[in-house]
Amino acid sequence: MIFYLVIVGVFSLSYFVLKNMIIKPANRDGTLEYIGIYLAVTGKLPTQLVNNNIEKKRMVELACDGYHELWKYRFSSINDAEVDGGSGSGKYILQGGDKIFFLLGSEGSSIYSFGSKNFVLNEAYPRKYSDLVKDCKD
Repeated sequence: MIFYLVIVGVFSLSYFVLKNMIIKPANRDGTLEYIGIYLAVTGKLPTQLVNNNIEKKRMVELACDGYHELWKYRFSSINDAEVDGGSGSGKYILQGGDKIFFLLGSEGSSIYSFGSKNFVLNEAYPRKYSDLVKDCKD
């Protein structure tokens, strides 16, 4: 009986350590990276952010961090009437799979599907950023 209690205690302690020392910090870091990228592109906080009372100086710091992460993402012009009325304004492709894409543009994020249409997502220039990143150092 004591053996089982020791085993349960070891597993409980392992779970606690895993959750608080590995998972929570990684989750926090990923959230801060997403907020930074969102700020760098839109200049505003994501709408799903629960605690949105971040001071301006911290927002600029996060936006600069996000600006330095945007090199990882393709900036593409999507010429479709359903996306920005077909204006072809550029969007960052944050994630994609098959023909469904998670896009981030100056007005915020969106999920877009090309359905059965053929498509090409060429790199577009110049890349667009929010005013929060104008003073970021390269």
